[in-house]
Amino acid sequence: MLSQPSEQRKLQEINAIYEQAESKLQDAIALLQEQIESLTQQLENSYQETQVLEQELSHTNQELSNLNQENQELYAGQQKLTLSQARILAQSLLDQGKPTSEALARLLSEIYQVQVAPEEFAQKARSSSLLNPYRRVQQARIFATQRQLKTQFNELKTLFSELGEKFDDLS
Repeated sequence: MLSQPSEQRKLQEINAIYEQAESKLQDAIALLQEQIESLTQQLENSYQETQVLEQELSHTNQELSNLNQENQELYAGQQKLTLSQARILAQSLLDQGKPTSEALARLLSEIYQVQVAPEEFAQKARSSSLLNPYRRVQQARIFATQRQLKTQFNELKTLFSELGEKFDDLS
């Protein structure tokens, strides 16, 4: 047994320091456990968001694929003039002395196998797309959505990776 009061006092100081350290460690452990739970939840949420975005991206890609297939089928089904045939037709239209709007309409109609009215060229404000403007708008929207989804997917993938690294560091 300790007989000297100074040794007992030192032992009491050591016990007090030990208890303080133990308390701080317990607080740190509790804080780390809360952080692990929070990061795990964030990781799960990010994973779910990634799954949703992957599915949306897959649907968008499928829509694009379907539209591309439709365009290819439409293009394959049309017999278009070659460049030399178009030049010959244009020259014959000019030789006939037809008004420019009629000549352009006939030339485009022959090349693209789509009926183009001469009045479309006579108007000041006309459509910028003579060939299926709805489809072009729809395709542009799909491409924009696809780019946006890819960007969000990459951001979530980066966040997912960062959260995984933090989780690994905590383990």
